[in-house]
Amino acid sequence: MVRRIEKGTVLDHLPAGSALSIMNLLKLEDNLVVVAVNVLSSRYGTKDMIKIEGKLLSKAESDKIGLIAPNATINIIRGGRVMSKGRASPPEEIKGILRCPNKKCITNFEQCETKFIRTGDKYKCVFCESHFSVRDFELQPS
Repeated sequence: MVRRIEKGTVLDHLPAGSALSIMNLLKLEDNLVVVAVNVLSSRYGTKDMIKIEGKLLSKAESDKIGLIAPNATINIIRGGRVMSKGRASPPEEIKGILRCPNKKCITNFEQCETKFIRTGDKYKCVFCESHFSVRDFELQPS
């Protein structure tokens, strides 16, 4: 059994196996975090869940979650109770956290921040103008 958190964020309905990627993306090394992996779910079969004590996510952090888990539920907890509940959604713009999958893109050779703009269900690199689905990306090294 895991105790409830008093103040923080609960990320629920994460795709099974995505919790560690989300923790890396959010840089949660300094937070008290509880991770549940491959939890049974009547809706999804299995899912992951992350409880983060003492951290309320910013809009930018919620957008990052939307990259990996577009159907995730983001619960804001205060006083041990859910104060607000929302859904993650894919961001319109992504800066600096993803590497361009196009091996010939200038961002893979020069020191510059990557930038992608959402076009429907894909993202377009503003440097090489190639279009990619979220599955094509890998995180930039920190």
